[in-house]
Amino acid sequence: MANVIVATSDQHADNAPDGIKVAQLEFFEWLRGRSEVRWVFSVGDLWSLTLESSVKSVVESEHCGRMRDVLRRLSESKRVVLVDGNHDPYSTLPVADRRRFMEWLAAPRIEFPGPVFNQQIPGYPAVHFEHGHRFDPTHDMWVAITETLRGILGPAAAERLFKWAIAFFYRGGQGPTPVQVRAEDPTPDKDAYRYLVELMHERMWKWTLGNENACGLVATGHTHFDEYRHKELKSRSYVNCGAFDGWGNTYVEVSSGATRLRRWPDAA
Repeated sequence: MANVIVATSDQHADNAPDGIKVAQLEFFEWLRGRSEVRWVFSVGDLWSLTLESSVKSVVESEHCGRMRDVLRRLSESKRVVLVDGNHDPYSTLPVADRRRFMEWLAAPRIEFPGPVFNQQIPGYPAVHFEHGHRFDPTHDMWVAITETLRGILGPAAAERLFKWAIAFFYRGGQGPTPVQVRAEDPTPDKDAYRYLVELMHERMWKWTLGNENACGLVATGHTHFDEYRHKELKSRSYVNCGAFDGWGNTYVEVSSGATRLRRWPDAA
């Protein structure tokens, strides 16, 4: 069981519902106590530094401060790797924002590979970890909308509007959460977001099997819907972590060549 890899995604810690914040902290503390876990990956959107949020909101968030402290402790005994997400693109943040975030994080052992972690881990096939938003046909549209509104309203007012809209749509009962969407039986008029998720999973799977990818394991996030596919003929696996924001709480565990989707706290 030595050299276990854990990958997680889409905590959105600064925007997580109050009820899930404790679970997020307990999850990382639980990993810290597991000596067989050697690698812990966030494949994006651990927090929301851009789009509907900001670096300022993260560094001023009490919960994000606690998350940072847990990650610091975790990095003392594990290799902790934070891959860029579309909400936390560490490598492309404006210089002042990146400096402020890194000074706040103050965790020199945490690794930031950029948009992709692609290398050989001892005992495993070459792995490719990325967030996956490049497979999302709506990504550029949302970036354009948020940037336009920030330019018109100003950063602070735009952020307040974004957070109000999210709370109104998801937590005000005006729209289904991803879990509710997934639980519905497939029908010809199923939710549009579910169609989008299926499209992204198909794109990620085709890329995994294609000639552009030479890695045996591809792990992503972004969709908030966990997924696992394997093709023995090519010995390649695609796995999506799902989300850990209260609407899914799934993660990926890789050990002895076996890849499993697990759910917190069922595995604790």
